[in-house]
Amino acid sequence: PNNYYRDDGQYDPEEIMGMLNRLNEIIQMERRLET
Repeated sequence: PNNYYRDDGQYDPEEIMGMLNRLNEIIQMERRLET
């Protein structure tokens, strides 16, 4: 369990922002296909 928390702290804020941006792009693409 300790390793799990340690690994979770390895993520950089920039990395998280990049992942969120990617998710946003995918969601927007899906919305375009729906309409």
